[in-house]
Amino acid sequence: MKKIISPKVRPILILVFQVLTGATFIFSGFVKAVDPVGFAIKIQDYLTSFGADIFIPMAFPVAVVLSTLEFLLGINMLLGMHVKTTYILTLIFMAVMTPLTFYLALFNPVSDCGCFGEALIISNWATFWKNIVLSAMVIFVFIFRKNVKSPYSEKTQWLTSFSSIIFIVGIALIGYRHLPILDFRPYKIGTNIPEAMKLPEGAPQDEYQSVYIYKKNGVEKKFDRLEDAPVGDSTWTFVDAGHTLIKKGAQPLIHDFSIVEADTDEDITDDVLHSDRYIFLLISEDLRKANIDHIDNINDIYDYAKENGYGFYCLTASTPEQISRWANFTGAEYPFCKTDETTLKTILRSNPGLMLIKNGTIYNKWHYNDFPDESELRLEPLDKSPLGQIATPHPKSVILMVSISFVVLLLLVFGLDKLALYISARRRKTPI
Repeated sequence: MKKIISPKVRPILILVFQVLTGATFIFSGFVKAVDPVGFAIKIQDYLTSFGADIFIPMAFPVAVVLSTLEFLLGINMLLGMHVKTTYILTLIFMAVMTPLTFYLALFNPVSDCGCFGEALIISNWATFWKNIVLSAMVIFVFIFRKNVKSPYSEKTQWLTSFSSIIFIVGIALIGYRHLPILDFRPYKIGTNIPEAMKLPEGAPQDEYQSVYIYKKNGVEKKFDRLEDAPVGDSTWTFVDAGHTLIKKGAQPLIHDFSIVEADTDEDITDDVLHSDRYIFLLISEDLRKANIDHIDNINDIYDYAKENGYGFYCLTASTPEQISRWANFTGAEYPFCKTDETTLKTILRSNPGLMLIKNGTIYNKWHYNDFPDESELRLEPLDKSPLGQIATPHPKSVILMVSISFVVLLLLVFGLDKLALYISARRRKTPI
């Protein structure tokens, strides 16, 4: 390969491949670290599909480690740091992930590989081919690794790597102990749920292949169209009919949201989503695993809602027995409703969590560590309080702020590196 690639072209390819592979790994690691609970859920899906449920308790630490590793490898590739070690680790990483994604593409045990978290959903086959291209670029740079240059000295490269680890683990901890700084899911603040449940006009519909089977003189024959079938012909006997999905159409952003009262089995979805009053929704996919440190806080919020004419429901996928145990243990007087477990996990990465809606629009969401306390709520009515307003930073602003913070960190390390080299050079020139 060294003889095939022109020495003039080689540096350009190395730089382009460094940027592409580094940026891909940085993006992949970052969006997973932003929502570590979501990535852990995806790992649990993998483990369940492979019959390895015994390892599910390890899903969260593995999610943090993998997202940190991807981000660190991306930074190292982009900046040309620890070249040999970085590219060996990257090749090992790709040697594991590429066959895995090939298996996913062939057998589809999970529909979404989760390689870019919730930020970018691509098919399993697209993921596999993406990994093939990445592997080829990584191999190329590894072969010509002696041509890779870093702006940092060897000693400062370690400081840069350590700073990158601290940065990305910090992002993951924020997403775990509070809510993700970026919400890529359908239920982000500002979303109108009824509108998100509709398909845009002209959106492609599901396409089906129909088959109609009739029998005559003991011989069965298939017809692809009903108008071609011998309907009404007494010499033919109808046997069966079937419809096979041949092309999946578009789906609305939200397609699985429903609220059913646990006591009466009455569907109150429309009533809740079209109410012009504020409604608090306590979210807990599994009450057995819900954090119990904020029970009094939850009851205070319910009392506040009841006193002020606001709605309050607990949405859960728990069984009636589990709901009863929770109510007895916590003294909960609020109504319980049944909602799909996956939907609840998608709405909030917190168990329990709290969501505030009005006219079907999501006004606010809280992790249990950030529940508003009673004194904060009673300062003023929700329609005049910041708690009852749609106020969330624009994703571009968050990305810009985070990017600037990290770039400033890298520039600071770079400046310290150059200052240390300057001081060292001055000392060598100064006579003792």
